Amino acid sequence: MVYVIKADIFSDAITRLAQLGFFNFFLPFLLTLAVFFGLLRKSKIFGEPEQNVAVNGVVAIVAAFMVWAYPVLAGIPPSQVAEQWSTFIFESTVVFMGILVSLLIVGMFLPPDLPSKLSERMGPRSFGIILTSGILIGGGLVLASGLLNFLLPPDFFKFLSESGATIAAVALMAGTVAVVYFIAGRQKSG
Repeated sequence: MVYVIKADIFSDAITRLAQLGFFNFFLPFLLTLAVFFGLLRKSKIFGEPEQNVAVNGVVAIVAAFMVWAYPVLAGIPPSQVAEQWSTFIFESTVVFMGILVSLLIVGMFLPPDLPSKLSERMGPRSFGIILTSGILIGGGLVLASGLLNFLLPPDFFKFLSESGATIAAVALMAGTVAVVYFIAGRQKSG
């Protein structure tokens, strides 16, 4: 008996995995599970991570299942979920690689311990600047990948247009609080 190996066995395997929901559910579920587990270990909500591995694991599994149950319960087709997340992760990877290559190129011309030099130069503001940059890049990725339309309920933009005055008032109050906080912070440091 002669066995014939097909040339496109890998594409057949990937197609079969896709039919089984491997890419639509299993891999995103594992990614969500790993993120929740890592966050629980880092935050130490349930105590020291070494002593509460089971608790952290159970909470992470339940949270990951709840996250991935939402599209099924909301009636969103799994293919749409996979497509949106794939786009987001791909674009995030491209941006991350761009930042990494930029840092490598800049690292050739700057001193060896760049983070400590920047921290000395910028002072306590460095964390805020990095956090703000990360939030802006992340927000841009969510908008560019179309993930915002997927994550928000369908009537969200209708709600925004109908309650524009309320949102403007809340934004004005938040802006006022931010200005007062900024001025108070400047007076303390000055």
